[in-house]
Amino acid sequence: MKSARQKERELIIELYNKKKSTYQIADILGISQTKASFWIRRYIKTGSLENMPRSGRPTPLTKNEFNSIRGMIKSRMLEPKKAGITSKEVLE
Repeated sequence: MKSARQKERELIIELYNKKKSTYQIADILGISQTKASFWIRRYIKTGSLENMPRSGRPTPLTKNEFNSIRGMIKSRMLEPKKAGITSKEVLE
């Protein structure tokens, strides 16, 4: 199932292929001209409308540690009268 973002990107390219300007596309879809222009350039350059991988500092957590924290948070959210988990509890 395609997300709304993916469908919007496809509409941008479809309108671009119908010789609409980025200003017209932005007006039709209710988005900024910059956004329309960005996705058109990205599509021309890569041929894809997918998000690019993001760079950044890798997590110091192992998969097991990450899954453990996720499970703890989920179980706490299901408990009555609990708002979540504190950062102290995560560090422990």
